[in-house]
Amino acid sequence: VKLKTGTQQNSLDPVFHSFLAFPFYPPETDALHLKIIDKDFSSRNDDIGIAEIPFKDLCSRIGDEVTLDIQLEKKLKSVDGGKPSITIRLVKLESTVEPQKITKEFFVIRHGESIWNEKQASKDIVGMVRKYDHELTKLGIEQAQMFNERWSNIANDPKLQNDYDLQAFLSASAIFASPLTRATQTALLTCKGHPFFTLSESPLVLLRNLRECKNFGSFDTVGKYVGAGIEQNVKEKLTRDLKEDVAGDLLRVQIDPYDAVDSWWNPLQQEESDEDIHRRFTKLWAFLRYGTQASTAILVGHSHFFRHMCKEHVSPEFRQAEPEFTKNLDKHKLDNAGCLRITVEWDTANDPMDHPVIHSARLVFDSKLVKG
Repeated sequence: VKLKTGTQQNSLDPVFHSFLAFPFYPPETDALHLKIIDKDFSSRNDDIGIAEIPFKDLCSRIGDEVTLDIQLEKKLKSVDGGKPSITIRLVKLESTVEPQKITKEFFVIRHGESIWNEKQASKDIVGMVRKYDHELTKLGIEQAQMFNERWSNIANDPKLQNDYDLQAFLSASAIFASPLTRATQTALLTCKGHPFFTLSESPLVLLRNLRECKNFGSFDTVGKYVGAGIEQNVKEKLTRDLKEDVAGDLLRVQIDPYDAVDSWWNPLQQEESDEDIHRRFTKLWAFLRYGTQASTAILVGHSHFFRHMCKEHVSPEFRQAEPEFTKNLDKHKLDNAGCLRITVEWDTANDPMDHPVIHSARLVFDSKLVKG
């Protein structure tokens, strides 16, 4: 069986964070063979080296990081003279003898109005292409704060504290966001005061595969910052635009760049095809299934990406039960700082890398769909 990670661009120290699942339970006599390749778009790919470990050795260290030396191709040598390596981890072993369903819930939140959205509405082409990775406008900040106010008001009302959607929202044990500035800002603003941040003091985690779908020439989908630079940029902009006491609460939340530590975006001239986006969903769903223990999580991202999610994954049964609503999910988009609650299900009888289906979806906290 051959499985392949995504490509990490222009990095001598790439971080893949890819979850790859075998469609069978390997015998102990098998070995995991890793081949590292330098991918070229204009010429033939170059082999860098190989690493290998017996599967029985990997089984004895489930959950632990295992670092393997890379045996370089004869013509190659390390830049710094050191021994190159690759680190892997066997997450878990899952029996396929008794098929079962794995169900998780996600609260999908679209970012507030960005400078790109504002300039696009006014047909200000110069303003749209003047910069990359547009941040929130003043209105976008207010939209995110109003969303936060809506769920906070329900939580503070003794008569509404047992609200079905609120309880599920507050139970989220992970919050993930796109590394694009507007989405990371929105995650901090909409989830201010959420128990995940206030009680566990856990970080906001960025996922490159939550970024917006890339059209040709869309400046707002091209990133500018990586690693710790993302947190610094986001917090500088929030400090600039918010009152000191409000910004202070947000600045205390740590941001984990996770797999956004190198060039996580597509170049300006490159457009993503439906197949490219499908592959991105494969990686995202694999992470949400295997890479987090959270059964309920919050995902903060973008309108076209979430619309694509619904188009591709809503189950036939839910489409039949809610034809008008699912049709609107296909053609409309979440309003700025709007939220959609979805329930997804994986069937363990299928390929372990298969996408789940969305069995239910509902707009929550007075959110709505808009044309566009």
